[in-house]
Amino acid sequence: MKKIFLIMLVVFTACNSTKNKKDNSHSIVNDMGKENIKSKTIVVLKVNAEEVECYGAHGKQNCLQIKELGEDKEWKNQYEGIEGFDFKPGFVYNLQVEKIVLKNPPQDVGDTFYKLLKIIKKEKPITDEMMSDYATLTVTKIENGRDGYLATLKNDKENLYTTTISIPNLEDNYIRLNVGDKVKIAGEYAESDPVQIFAKKIKIIEKESLKKLPELTVTKIIPGKDGETIHLSDKNKKAYNMIASIPNLGDNYVSLKVGDKVKVEGEYVDSFPTQILATKINKIK
Repeated sequence: MKKIFLIMLVVFTACNSTKNKKDNSHSIVNDMGKENIKSKTIVVLKVNAEEVECYGAHGKQNCLQIKELGEDKEWKNQYEGIEGFDFKPGFVYNLQVEKIVLKNPPQDVGDTFYKLLKIIKKEKPITDEMMSDYATLTVTKIENGRDGYLATLKNDKENLYTTTISIPNLEDNYIRLNVGDKVKIAGEYAESDPVQIFAKKIKIIEKESLKKLPELTVTKIIPGKDGETIHLSDKNKKAYNMIASIPNLGDNYVSLKVGDKVKVEGEYVDSFPTQILATKINKIK
């Protein structure tokens, strides 16, 4: 009997601890006090379709993945949840939220919290498998505009399409295209001539600009303070060097190893060996 009681007590304590953890994350926002608020702003959050396993102050847990639109390029974990938001997996959300930053957050808790104001958008994510159902189109013309650009495209039957590509309508799916690029565009296709595409996601199948670049093989990597000096050669054994680091490549930085085949975008300096001032490294699979 005593053993059963102890088991029930442990279960009750664990459940109560979980409940308190959720309640605390909300009560922090509600009861923090004006004197402890550093700032309050209204932002738009994008919430990914699935939670991820993460480790917070209370150990192993599931975290929402969020991006502040116009601010974050990569998904980040939200350990404390979003007050007032009932997350349903399988949907990508755009939320208007109040972002609250604390001066002195409680121990083992972050300083930033979000409170739901409005659900702007809720939709199923577009997967690579879904992208494969769309026709491959070739960009034939680019016309720059105020907030983005208008792309004219054609399919293999010479049928014409147009789509407006801008950050306001594509958000973090925004991408810069060039004439000659081959792409797949997910979205709504209007029955018009040319066909107008209300793009939701664009996937580049083949970049025209990469065709002109030499295919290079990594032959040596020398680690440095902020990155690596990469030695490469082309099919004719011509030598190339470049610096690969986060400071000079930012989000385009990729980790390389000897034997990798790449095409490198950037400025090629006429020297020996040829020095590449890299802006993007494209691995060839």
